[in-house]
Amino acid sequence: MNIAEFSGLDVDAMAATLVALNADYRKGEPQVSDDEYNRMRDVFVNVAPDHPFVNKAEGDLIDGKGRIPHPIPMLSTEKAYTWVELYKWLDKVEKRAEDLGFEGELMIRLTPKLDGCAGRFAATAKERFVTRGEEGYGNDFTALGDRLVFVGDDSKNTVGEVVCDEAYYQEKLKPADVKHPRNFVAGLITADNISALGQKALEDGAVRFVSYQSMAGTKVYAASDLRKMQDQLDDIELSIINACPYRTDGVVFQVDDDELFLQMGHNDSHHYGQMAKKIAGEAVEVEVENVTFQVGRTGRLSPVINITPTEIGGVMVSNVTAHHAGNVKALKIGRGAVLDVLRSGEVIPFCKEVLKPADEANVHIPDACPVCSAEVQWVNDFLECTSSTCAGKVAAHLQFFTKTLNWDLIGGKAAEKLAEGGIDARGILTVDHATLVSLGFGQGQAANIIAERERVFASGIEDAKLLAALGVRMLGQRASRTLLKERDITQVLSFTVDEIAAIEGFAQKKARVIQAGLAETQALLSDMLLHFTQIQSSKVEVTESPITGKSIVFTGAMVLGNRNEMSKHAESLGAKVQSSVSGKTDILVTGEKVGASKIDKANKLNVTIMSEADYVALVGQ
Repeated sequence: MNIAEFSGLDVDAMAATLVALNADYRKGEPQVSDDEYNRMRDVFVNVAPDHPFVNKAEGDLIDGKGRIPHPIPMLSTEKAYTWVELYKWLDKVEKRAEDLGFEGELMIRLTPKLDGCAGRFAATAKERFVTRGEEGYGNDFTALGDRLVFVGDDSKNTVGEVVCDEAYYQEKLKPADVKHPRNFVAGLITADNISALGQKALEDGAVRFVSYQSMAGTKVYAASDLRKMQDQLDDIELSIINACPYRTDGVVFQVDDDELFLQMGHNDSHHYGQMAKKIAGEAVEVEVENVTFQVGRTGRLSPVINITPTEIGGVMVSNVTAHHAGNVKALKIGRGAVLDVLRSGEVIPFCKEVLKPADEANVHIPDACPVCSAEVQWVNDFLECTSSTCAGKVAAHLQFFTKTLNWDLIGGKAAEKLAEGGIDARGILTVDHATLVSLGFGQGQAANIIAERERVFASGIEDAKLLAALGVRMLGQRASRTLLKERDITQVLSFTVDEIAAIEGFAQKKARVIQAGLAETQALLSDMLLHFTQIQSSKVEVTESPITGKSIVFTGAMVLGNRNEMSKHAESLGAKVQSSVSGKTDILVTGEKVGASKIDKANKLNVTIMSEADYVALVGQ
């Protein structure tokens, strides 16, 4: 069954299909790829988000095996396929930690996500191995466990994964037509009679139970540091995966404090303090047919590697991203090159490795824009179109612009048609029905576009979204929100480079790029301010107070209000609210159940410490 066939089923049939596919997967007999299954599940979640199947862990129960209760539920791990999703999870984790009154630095443990069969080991007088299972129960596979190599401390209770050594799989099992090491170990767990191949693997010590607490490649970072390492995460992810001698399909991010992790709780399917960043699918060897270039909203020419159509992760793939033109040039990617390609979740497949470079004559880097034929220029590793009116650039910005503003009906084809007709982001704010029809839009389509525009104009919208929609480099919604706390959107063009650079999170180089981008888009911003009538300001109105200009940390459980409310109120009084005590902190406000670490640090740094009551008296709240 493919995704299209699945999408045509009713809700009950979808659920039954997913249950059956999951059962086959757990038995080591998958009928679809991981990617295809996850896509089906995503479709189902969108159709029936409250269905019981969505809100429970996908189990490993084995028919006919003894059912054993778990002392603590073994749940599935919530999955993310992009770093954006991972950071959203980190936002929630930090908020939960704060609400729980957690003291100290929030640390996140990164471990390989093993692609095996999860289970629990009980270090009791009668040692026992139990599958993850479902609804609080797992199946006893101790009979097999006695023959497993235990990796970790077998004197303690632990959870882990049954896996096969990757080198052994490549040398012994893959030539014997074993499709996947996970399928192999799943078959061992479920089998009543183990095959000769399985017996041999067990005798050779290739099948192992790996404790999650003992995995090679584990790294631990402060949550605050992870936020500063966005450009390093791909490399960190690969280093963790490469350090692991077993098959992996991603990295697990988990709160490193065990007590805090449990306090954060869980729903029926996953723990809140844990997220798996998936790298789904296996690398597939492909041959390059051609490399073409697409123009983005900033004018960058992004290379697209055209490959011989190949099934990767259950999906027929014909295009692969090469990231930037510098990559194409340095790695000699062109017709005849052979690549190792990986498809991750719903993300466009990417080149993992160049196995065979192309001949020099087949590597072509454009010397003109493929859309408008204007001159191109190198900016570090990137090629950029120099024309401000390039239709490719305009179309890409139109898509970004409307999507940011929650403006529907402007897809890729519509954006191209508008750009070819000379309509850019400013033009779409005022274009009339007749003009749209003259550009090739149908009467009804044109009317719908106009109606959607009027809806967006009348809707309330945050000023940060308006600013981000300009498409200025390095000025996304988060950065826009920070900028607009300092100055109203109507005054944002008055920022100097030095004034932007003085704001926390904005270095000099970033400030120069943003200031130049704002100057280039001032006409568009002026037009937007004329049409959007319900703008919600990010700027906090400041009232002069005893804490104006002070840096404050709130800690512990507050009696008179929650910490979020107190933080917002403090900002309105001109204070800067910090998450942790540092040399820049002026005041530490303590509530109930305060840990000693922040108090000790504040004392060492000569920070003023006051109770919630004293603080309230100070600010007159």
